[in-house]
Amino acid sequence: MLIVVGSLHPSSREQLGVVLGLLSSEGQRSLPAETRSKADLVGRVIEELSAYGYSALHDPFVSHSTGEADDWLASTVQELFDADAFDALILTGGQTARSVLDRLGSRQIDVLSEPEPGITLGILDHPAHVPVLIKAGGFGNPRSLIRLKNLLLELQDIEEES
Repeated sequence: MLIVVGSLHPSSREQLGVVLGLLSSEGQRSLPAETRSKADLVGRVIEELSAYGYSALHDPFVSHSTGEADDWLASTVQELFDADAFDALILTGGQTARSVLDRLGSRQIDVLSEPEPGITLGILDHPAHVPVLIKAGGFGNPRSLIRLKNLLLELQDIEEES
């Protein structure tokens, strides 16, 4: 499961910090993302996805404009998708979600539910039919992304059992 945070809203960044802190406590993220090349970053995300079943991706380059950040995130998600690195997505930030979905070639989400107010759970119409949770950037408590990650993991476990 790939968690993609494009929103710069303080609550989104706080939620990202909780996810990164959890990954750090599991022994990952030894160097800040800012010190890595994109190839190194993609490699580290693939390692985390393989070892822990999830990873977080955000634009580590503060010099990027919002549009550049969304393009960078979308192209990075595409690289990870092409490598078959993730089986579910959590997208936070409306413009980021649109950029990622456009890049993946997904034009529609088959909505399954609204597990929390303002959060949509669906399946991409892309041929891979990847489950996706989309959350606007400007709300939630610090553990919102962790809670959504756990929700998707539970849904995947239920699907595998059936």
